[in-house]
Amino acid sequence: MASKGDTEWPEPTNLRVEQRNSSVIFGDSLILKTFRRLQAGIQPDLEVGTALADSGSYQHTAEVLGSVEYQSPAFGRETVTVALLHAYVLHDSDAWDYTLDQLDSYLERALTTQSPFDQRDVLPASLLALAAEETP
Repeated sequence: MASKGDTEWPEPTNLRVEQRNSSVIFGDSLILKTFRRLQAGIQPDLEVGTALADSGSYQHTAEVLGSVEYQSPAFGRETVTVALLHAYVLHDSDAWDYTLDQLDSYLERALTTQSPFDQRDVLPASLLALAAEETP
């Protein structure tokens, strides 16, 4: 671990997963996400993370610990979020993989569950046949 004064800092490690931003993990407690595409105004990750933390009613998100922002004439002197520091939640997959797994599970259940109605009741003819008919 690196140290500065009395404070010990965890060693940084680049996060090597496919994503739109660059992230650095510090030990098993912090993650710094730097944004590749900068835009004027508040960064949605910062706004949503702060709103969830401030509400006090949602505890299933990593805590926002800070942000790096700057003002530039290139953005009309609006604040631009450059990086965001979160508490790091150690997990065996990322949110995208979790979402894909949940979607796969849902679709599998939907395809194997008996429908409460007969499809013939919904579509009396094929869609192609219906398209060829005259509009009522």
